[in-house]
Amino acid sequence: MSHFILAWVLISYDGYHSGMIYSPAVETLEDCQRFQAFRRNTVRIGTDKDSQCVQVRVMKGATR
Repeated sequence: MSHFILAWVLISYDGYHSGMIYSPAVETLEDCQRFQAFRRNTVRIGTDKDSQCVQVRVMKGATR
């Protein structure tokens, strides 16, 4: 049986390499913001607005 849960992903724009980049889904906004802070402190290109935490519904426990 499958069901959906709410999770957060960091969506970043990287126009230099591949366009949109998605982080793994995490449980809390705070976890996502830690990804975002790390990206802002390590990536030299882009701006502070090049990434955003977005809440999404993720399928969990999918069966065949």
